[in-house]
Amino acid sequence: MVGSVTLQPPAARRGGGWRPAVARLVRMDVDAEHEKLGCPQALLDVARIWASASEYDALEVSVPAAPVGVVDFYLANGFHIVSSSHDAGSRRLNVVLSLKLAESRPHSDAWYSKHHGAWFASMTRH
Repeated sequence: MVGSVTLQPPAARRGGGWRPAVARLVRMDVDAEHEKLGCPQALLDVARIWASASEYDALEVSVPAAPVGVVDFYLANGFHIVSSSHDAGSRRLNVVLSLKLAESRPHSDAWYSKHHGAWFASMTRH
């Protein structure tokens, strides 16, 4: 396996009420040998397309503030910083980033299918 991405549906809001449908990108792992070959971008693209096709309004991710390259990756892909917090009992700072999906659709599914071929088709069937 070269990499994986895990998404989570939004938690129900306490007390009811309207809450935008925000899918959380819980984890994205890529084998170190494949990081520079575009695998993180391909996994994020599939996560974005899946969340959009599943009618989520936004995609959210929480990442450590350091190393800076991780935050920069999401910022370069249209995410915006919405908050930050420290892990309980530690000094590690986490940054929460969000991407509005309606504003992030630069290409159609057909474009991704053409450029990522059978791999893209197999990823979007699940």
